[in-house]
Amino acid sequence: MASVAGMVVGVVGCGTISSAVVTGLCTATGPRPKAILLSPRNAAKAAALAESYPGLVRVCSSNQEVVDGADVVLLGLLPKVAPDVLPTLKFREAQTVVSQMAMVDLKTLTTLLAPVPAANICRSCPLPPIARHLGATIVCPKHAVGGALFEAIGAAVQVDTEEQLAALQAITCLMGPLYALEKTCLTWLTSKGIEPATGAKYVGNMFNAVADDGRVAGNHVADDGVPVGFDELIAEQTPGGLNEGAIAQLTQAGVFDQYGTTLDTILGRLTAS
Repeated sequence: MASVAGMVVGVVGCGTISSAVVTGLCTATGPRPKAILLSPRNAAKAAALAESYPGLVRVCSSNQEVVDGADVVLLGLLPKVAPDVLPTLKFREAQTVVSQMAMVDLKTLTTLLAPVPAANICRSCPLPPIARHLGATIVCPKHAVGGALFEAIGAAVQVDTEEQLAALQAITCLMGPLYALEKTCLTWLTSKGIEPATGAKYVGNMFNAVADDGRVAGNHVADDGVPVGFDELIAEQTPGGLNEGAIAQLTQAGVFDQYGTTLDTILGRLTAS
């Protein structure tokens, strides 16, 4: 596995996700890049990062200056502007380019990023909690530098094909429904007389704790490579108890089946040509 130590990382397009990645890199407890170069786009976010991490982060005068000075270039552009912006930039054949742009496939990237070879290009899907070194980032195809970058600030889940990438990306779209579930819990607690601040603190911390149980279970892999652990977590619920009752009621209502149906819909949108 490669290391981010000594790398100069350039960021073209400094939006919410790119800002989260930069924050994660700057606050990592392990190896950090030698420098991080930011494009002037989204000047407020770029300036805030440079102010927070002086000596490590620098805002460049142009996207080309970022590309010229970087060993690894992260692309955080909106997909709709990529076809106009990327062909105007002069990349080097030896550079690694990590795209964070959803729904811009590898074939398109290889065309837009010439002369960078396909072997030096990968796609990724970081999420905002990466700023706090939480969560996993999908990397496709498997890539030593791209994997090292995200392992430094959380975890990298690397896959071989864009079909696999799309399936994993679909799961990220349940982030919003989870927030909606937490809001439902808070609204219910408030209706029972719980102060909103108290309820929010409890709901957030409770879901965070049980989600970490899921993280441990998801990282438990048998010798045959099949993930195990989630069945055990469910089976641990007391027979006839409140948790088992909640699972049974929601199962009968079709809630979990609907999650699968929703994921099929999301995957269809992600893979639509």
